[in-house]
Amino acid sequence: MTFVPTVNKLYAAPYQSDAVLIVDPATNTTDTTTLAGLGLDGEKWGGIAFAPNVNKLYAAPYNAVTVLIVDPVANTTDTTTLAGIGGATAKWMMIVFVPTVGKLFASPHNAAAVLIVDPTTNTTDITTLAGLGSGPLKWHGITFVPTVNKIFAAPRNADSVLIIDPVFNTTDTTTLAGLAAGADKWFSMTFAPTINKLFAAAFSISRVLIVDPVANTTDTSTLGGLGTAPYKFWGITFESTVNKVFMTPYNSDKALVVDIAVDTNALLPFRMITELTGTIGSTKPLLRQPKPLLRQPKPHLRQPRQCCRLSKPRSHPPPCPCRPRRRHCLHRRLRWPLRKRL
Repeated sequence: MTFVPTVNKLYAAPYQSDAVLIVDPATNTTDTTTLAGLGLDGEKWGGIAFAPNVNKLYAAPYNAVTVLIVDPVANTTDTTTLAGIGGATAKWMMIVFVPTVGKLFASPHNAAAVLIVDPTTNTTDITTLAGLGSGPLKWHGITFVPTVNKIFAAPRNADSVLIIDPVFNTTDTTTLAGLAAGADKWFSMTFAPTINKLFAAAFSISRVLIVDPVANTTDTSTLGGLGTAPYKFWGITFESTVNKVFMTPYNSDKALVVDIAVDTNALLPFRMITELTGTIGSTKPLLRQPKPLLRQPKPHLRQPRQCCRLSKPRSHPPPCPCRPRRRHCLHRRLRWPLRKRL
């Protein structure tokens, strides 16, 4: 799913559905009829990305033989302009737009090459970034890091992170190699610019993958302990307003949140929050109302007490309830009437 700022809506590619999903965040409504009629064939298109230079969306062909083009302003779809991709299955999965070259790049799942789409000329290229092997489900999520001007793809079945240089048209599968072997390890990937690192969602592996694109290092130990259950988390995104990474559950009953704490001098340890089963979207306040720090000021002088026996005058003055030698006491200054003798 991707956001289109020109129409302020989100779009999701039709994987099993015959329509593009449109989400209007302003009205909290969905639309599956405007961009429908794309067929009921399964696993057609994977990820979708927005190309601002032509104001259109492009979906990566998974089993489909064409790149899906969506015009969000005219509300039209196009499955003929970028055809002739080939009839193989599980070809490409996710796709990302690179503003420095004005092109889109799709991660190779079963394909041996990265798919390059030029939206200005409406052409595709599957030969420039080829030679990546024919293994199944190699890389899944893909994202662009502007600080190093490179593209990174998360390894699903591969044992290395795929690095793509869109300017020099090169691929690198050795710099970030040596990761855990096995299938369905990591799924989607996102970039956190506040700390200049990438995060890959733990799909069937027990730990989140962290990539430092500047130092060219990987970290699979900091955010571990997620269990050995398969198919836990798949979608991932970074939210700058709260400085956190959110991972959507696949088979898990909880969302995974990574709290990125940034200090002025050093990076503090990450903190994982896994117990989010119903707190997202809550209207309850997160913090209690602060208590007043200062008490109400008290008067400096106390009022003199009134003697309870003043209402019944007697021949002798009653005992003063105040302490002796108290200067503000007025009881001793009162004159009491003497009782007349019979």
